[in-house]
Amino acid sequence: MGAQLYRLRVPSRLGFVRIGLATLLGVLGFGTLLFALVFQSPLTWRSSADIHGPLLMDTIAIAYLVPAFILGVLVWKLDHINRNLRGAFASLSAALSMAYVGFEICASGKVLKSRAIQ
Repeated sequence: MGAQLYRLRVPSRLGFVRIGLATLLGVLGFGTLLFALVFQSPLTWRSSADIHGPLLMDTIAIAYLVPAFILGVLVWKLDHINRNLRGAFASLSAALSMAYVGFEICASGKVLKSRAIQ
């Protein structure tokens, strides 16, 4: 999606194809992120045993910080697209970063509780 939006900088006869591809890929990508936030989050049904890696560099960071970083780069680099779309990308990037912090706190609390019980 980001590559198609970046290529819109140069006018072309196939600009409508790029807009269509960016829309399709954006809907698929954001749908996947929404599914991950709602149904696959550590708050819903996953236990702390499903989170692998050291603190701040675990699977939660891969799931939420990497897309937040990519959206932040898109906001920075795509200065030619609509201001509202850039604002939506920035808001989603901030929301993913806040979700990461919340899930990391929740997961570390579960790990601390499970270690204290043993």
